Parts: sequence; structure tokens; C-alpha cells
Amino acid sequence: MQEKQFDILLPELRPYFLEALDGQGVATIYGGKLTYAEGGLNTDNEIVRVSPRNAFIHGVRTRSNVIVLPEPLWFRQYPLTVPFIAGVLLGHLARLQKPKLGTICIDNAPASEVLKLPSLVPAKLRKVLGAIVMLPQSLLLSYWIFGTDAARNTYKTLLGPIFDRRVAPKSQLILPKPQQRGVTEGKPTQFAFIGRLNEHKGVPLMLEAWDRIAEARPDATLHIAGIGEMEDEVVAWARLRPEVKVEIDVSRERVFEILSQCGTHFQLSMPRKRGGEQVGSANIEALSMGLRLVVTSETGISEWLKTLGHVVVDPAISSENLAKVILDIMDKPWSPPANSFFTEDGLAYQHRVLLQQLMS
Repeated sequence: MQEKQFDILLPELRPYFLEALDGQGVATIYGGKLTYAEGGLNTDNEIVRVSPRNAFIHGVRTRSNVIVLPEPLWFRQYPLTVPFIAGVLLGHLARLQKPKLGTICIDNAPASEVLKLPSLVPAKLRKVLGAIVMLPQSLLLSYWIFGTDAARNTYKTLLGPIFDRRVAPKSQLILPKPQQRGVTEGKPTQFAFIGRLNEHKGVPLMLEAWDRIAEARPDATLHIAGIGEMEDEVVAWARLRPEVKVEIDVSRERVFEILSQCGTHFQLSMPRKRGGEQVGSANIEALSMGLRLVVTSETGISEWLKTLGHVVVDPAISSENLAKVILDIMDKPWSPPANSFFTEDGLAYQHRVLLQQLMS
């Protein structure tokens, strides 16, 4: 039986995304910039590096009739995706072929904020303009996978009747449940933060709350790993705290080593004008290890996490109240519910279903 072949455009190369593609078939990955753990990329697939300057040419040269694209609302990636899609359409037209295009959507921005427009522009007009910008790519797609309820609601709100007629019949909602990698029971005082070291990830709130937590519980430890604008500040803060360890730019293998030593994972995503956290790769990584999560309602999977018993707080919570919440749960037993997991990684499963639909 011939192995599946497909092309995928990843303007942001993340270890988790690459790992989900292995075993899906023969993929050519058209990749842009490196993000998250720059030293941790590992894949069996071919990676072709693209930029806005050469994206059109690479689009013309795509080898497969099945192509996975970034979702329509990722406007920051349009300088690369627009010329790439134009090249794909022209190249397939020249070969008298019609490409099958699919996407996985997790963007949960408020419908009136999908475009970064001044607040003096009325909300209704901002929503209409956002829908107009995303409409051309939306009409080209053969199949959609939605990774969160919040993302599906955003697209439905923007596209209105077009969503019901054109998107709903050729889409599925598949939550990004991970495959279980391990269990970290019996480590309630050991905490981790994996991810970007910036304000959007709630790092200032976490540091302020930790000072209170450590004062009340000297046995508590915190392991921080990531890269970002706050690297120097976090390292300086941790230097005076023996219970805190910081590692900058770790490999994917090291991420799971760190998580295996901890029982709870922080990711206190903060609001942004353009919208909150979609999912958070580190949330999925921590879930796969059976950790209890402490997140804010900004993540698109917060409602699902709440049903599983994880801690979901308002992003406006004070550091004092956050510390009280953490101290309250610290000695409460935690075991991840069975429905936290798929029998395979959730993102890999999303791609498998998407490819099955595109190749049927």
C-alpha cells in the first residue's frame, strides 16, 4: 500500500507540531522561524525553510495534492501564507490539478478583535473587516478541524451563515487530548513552568505568588524552563531563592524530564487585545505527564480543564489570592481522570483525521 504523501506549511516550527507529524505519512514541511525550544527540533520528515521572499516559489513547487495550511485567522503569518497559497494554486493550475487544502484551528480571539484596529473603529465594523480578510482562504479549504470549542465559536461568529453552509458540513471538533506519557503522583509540592518567559504567560503573577507560597511552605519547589523577554529578570529573581531552578532554552527531552519531577504546572495566560491563549503546548505536555494544571480562563481549553478538575482562575486574580488557591490544593491528592487522554497524541490524531478526510 502506497504511503500517504502531503505537504504542510508551518510558519512557526515547534517541536510539538513536528512530533505530531511523524508517522502520518511522507510529509514535506515548509517551515518558517524556530520558536519555543530552539535546540529541540527533531523529525523524520523533510523540512524546507521558507520565508516571505521565497514562499510563492515553494508554493508552486509543492509536490502533493494534499496540503495542510495555517488557520485563516493567523494573520501574523499572512506575509508567508498568502504568497505560498498563491503559488500552490498557480502551480496546481499549471499541472491541471486541484489541490485539497485543510487546516486545524485553535484561534479563539473575540470576533471584534481578530484584526488589530484602533478602538475608535466600531466593534461591528472590526468584526466585518476581520471576516472579509479571512474569507478568501476560508472558501478555499476542503476540510477543517477545530481544536477547541472557543475556536469553533469564533469562526462561527465571524462567518455567520457561510459557516453553517460551507464550514460546518466539512469540519470536526477534536480536543487536543494528549497520549499519556507518565504519571507524577506523590509530588504535590513540586511545581513547574514550561514556556515563553513573558508577561503574556503570566510570569510576573507567578513570581509574585511564588514568594508567598514559598514563605508559607518551605518544602515547595519551582522549576522554570523556557526562553523569552524576561529571561534575565527571572534568572536574577531565582538567584536568591534556593528552592527555584531556572533553565533557558531546553530540549524537548529535557522538558519531559522536568515535568516527570513535578506534580503541578503553571501557565497563567494573560488577556491580550487580539485574544487569549489558544491551547498552550506546555499545557498539553504537562497533561501528558499527568500533572495538575493551574491555568487562567484565557486558554481556549479552560472549560474542558475545569471539568477534569484542574485549577482555572480569573486572569485578574491577585497574587495573594492565587497563592491561597495553590496552598489550598497543595496537599489534596491528584490523579488525572482517564478522559484526559486519547490513545494517541491529540494533535497527531487531529492531523490523522484531517488527512483521512483530504485523501478520501
